[in-house]
Amino acid sequence: MTFGEKMGQLVEEHGLSLRKLGKLVPCDDGYLSRVRRGLYMPSEEMAERLDEVLDAGGSLAALRPKSQPGKTGGIVDQSPTPDQEDDDVKRRAALQIITAVAAGTAIPPGAFETAFSGLDEVLGQPVNIDDWQRAVREYCHLTPRQPNTGALIRDLTADSIAIGELIRREKTSSTKNELLHISAVLSALLAVQLFGTGNRREGRMSWTLARRAADTSNDQDLRTYIRSREAETGLWAGIPPADIKALVDEAAAISKGTPSAGLVRAYAVQAELAAMRGDGDSASRALNGMAEAFTNLPSTDSNYFWVSGESFYYWTQAYVHATTGNARSQEAVEETFSRTPIWATGSLANLRLVHSMGMVRSRDISEGLDEALSTLHECVTPRSLFREHMSIQILAALPPKARTLPAARELRALISG
Repeated sequence: MTFGEKMGQLVEEHGLSLRKLGKLVPCDDGYLSRVRRGLYMPSEEMAERLDEVLDAGGSLAALRPKSQPGKTGGIVDQSPTPDQEDDDVKRRAALQIITAVAAGTAIPPGAFETAFSGLDEVLGQPVNIDDWQRAVREYCHLTPRQPNTGALIRDLTADSIAIGELIRREKTSSTKNELLHISAVLSALLAVQLFGTGNRREGRMSWTLARRAADTSNDQDLRTYIRSREAETGLWAGIPPADIKALVDEAAAISKGTPSAGLVRAYAVQAELAAMRGDGDSASRALNGMAEAFTNLPSTDSNYFWVSGESFYYWTQAYVHATTGNARSQEAVEETFSRTPIWATGSLANLRLVHSMGMVRSRDISEGLDEALSTLHECVTPRSLFREHMSIQILAALPPKARTLPAARELRALISG
């Protein structure tokens, strides 16, 4: 029987919880949980204290391997320390996540929780906020340029764990807030990629981490942005409309009407959500709110890496007009094409699907379906949250007689296959 198994048996015999045992020892109940599961081997002193509290008569302490002479003389404990063991556990969990994503398989149950739990102190690593901010800007720069959804999960996971450890040990409030800001952005970027690769549960967890980090940092603009960005991701992922609305309303309330990138995006999601349910008037009002917030954005937004550029502003208008069948749809699409950089191949492909929707809505059925199909066939990654969403929307917009057309059947097969 191992130390952890014996300890668990004694805990049950005494009718104790790990929380109560932790108060008696005293130590953290999370630490005791890891000892019980065999992840940690306690020190000799801790083993003896547990033996005493659990009235084991030395039988528990005897299961702990004795210290052996170290290379530098004296008695050195050769068993893994809790910190070392925890680092190994987290590294293995992170490797599981990375391996699963690379293989296109599901992330093993519990791996994400382990990777992001028990963040311990990192010694001898000075905090360089400028370096971390550069890393965040690089991720934001690379994200729209990556042909494959999920390409940055590996690096984002590693950096999210590292920044969490730095937050754990940081004592200076100003530096800690900077780190929390960075952590929130990294978690949000990771959440988007996780949702995009079908890891919805882990994506929800990452959004929760992003919100908590932003809230703890007390950065109003960041708190607004995180919620509006989560709402937008959820919109394309098929999250219930009531939950999307709750996030957008919360973002708007936090902003207190102060123009920011987050408020611009909150209005955008409001407009898109209204357009999806066919409420053109509400969509128009939300677009007006977006235009006002966008026009009044400060020249230097505190969330500089999140600033909604002109292409996003016009892209939202194009989507809303195409979805509602507005006569300005074609004009809005052309305007957006002219403002979208050529390297943003994913955004350009998505915009072509928006254009397809506009054609279907205006009853140019054949050309609309042909453009949708050619767009998906030409994409390096034909399936994404937004592309699946648009394909479903295009099919739903078809008149009944057109739903049996060969092109419609092919489009349906592409998104269901």
